Amino acid sequence: MRTTVDLPDPLLRRARRYVKARGMTLRELLERALREVLDNEAPEVGYPLEDAAFSGELGFAPGATHGDVPGAIQRMNETGFER
Repeated sequence: MRTTVDLPDPLLRRARRYVKARGMTLRELLERALREVLDNEAPEVGYPLEDAAFSGELGFAPGATHGDVPGAIQRMNETGFER
């Protein structure tokens, strides 16, 4: 896909020197840089969840078991959890 990018002149000059020295194209540099930034970005957080399965030193909350996702969702719904 083609697109137009407006870059500051000093940055574009640096990029052109960089690709020339490495025998690559400006497109390859931009693609590599975008992939690196996007691949290393922290995932977005949708919304915080209250920990409904563990109750301090006493162990699991009443009715909760390790790996009981459907049960945890049901308990959250019963306690008025809203998305």
